Amino acid sequence: MAQPSYAHVMPLVSVIGPQFVAPHEFNVIVDRHSNEGLVITDTNHRILFTVKSCDTFLHCQRLLQDANDIPIALLREKNMSAHDRWNVYRGESNNDQEIIFSIVSNHMVSIKTHLKVFLANKTSGRDDCDFTIKGKWSKKNCKIYMGDSSTVIAHMGKMQSHANKDKFMVTIGPKVDYAFVVALIAIVDAMESQYAKVGNAIAGDGAGAVVGQIFGVFQCRPNFASISVVLDGDFSKELEGLPVEKLKISLATTKNFVDCGIFVMCHMDMFNANYARSWDCGFPKDERAKKIKCGLLRKKNAYKMLTSDVNIYKARVIKEADELDVGTTY
Repeated sequence: MAQPSYAHVMPLVSVIGPQFVAPHEFNVIVDRHSNEGLVITDTNHRILFTVKSCDTFLHCQRLLQDANDIPIALLREKNMSAHDRWNVYRGESNNDQEIIFSIVSNHMVSIKTHLKVFLANKTSGRDDCDFTIKGKWSKKNCKIYMGDSSTVIAHMGKMQSHANKDKFMVTIGPKVDYAFVVALIAIVDAMESQYAKVGNAIAGDGAGAVVGQIFGVFQCRPNFASISVVLDGDFSKELEGLPVEKLKISLATTKNFVDCGIFVMCHMDMFNANYARSWDCGFPKDERAKKIKCGLLRKKNAYKMLTSDVNIYKARVIKEADELDVGTTY
């Protein structure tokens, strides 16, 4: 596929800071590091940035640092959101006043990557995105566009003659904030890593399967919180020794035999060691709104399972999706 040329006049794109704006086009190399981290170098192998995984119990996070390990931005997933949404904060802050931009998944069920980026200080319409990311992450073939236009400001591609599939190159246009581009790449990478993790959890026979059986009939052990952390012990025997309590969950829909799996996944995502009755998955009380949100989450979880690395039919699913999507242009 022919790569875009940046010979035309590019608009100035300064999001994280003007110190990261170069007057010319250049390439950076992104490589996987230990503990889900990334190392970003120039073509002379000089380190420009590192991305460090710093997940908490409640949040998936990444920290973008310069070559001297000085924090530049905190990339943090927003919980209780039907769409995958990440906020990017200045430095190590997680204060909403320090948000630089947000990135939102546009099509949760699509095999192709389609994300929208919204600046915190945007001057355009509220629903108008400032940048768009489109392409195929699995093929290391994504492009970053200005808004919904056809103007490409950066694109990624595979390294030629390189066996490491996690290593790829990003070409950044002139006058484009390269720290901003790296932050976008790091978030997409974190999203893809999460999808694989969820798939592993679903395919396993551990706590996830037990939780599914419990909530499938909407029953729960009252002190489930205390035993959910004892995953390496005899989990099933300790669970069997506890009394069962049937819960009346306020967020339940009228057809729980259909929606129970959605609630299971939501509880697993949002569980924060509170007593079961106090769990809040962010579901609305209105029946119509609940139905819409269940539909969105059903698509999201189906996508994560189908595209997980533990799905032995993943390649077949992607191939058939590509055939159906052959008429789509990016």
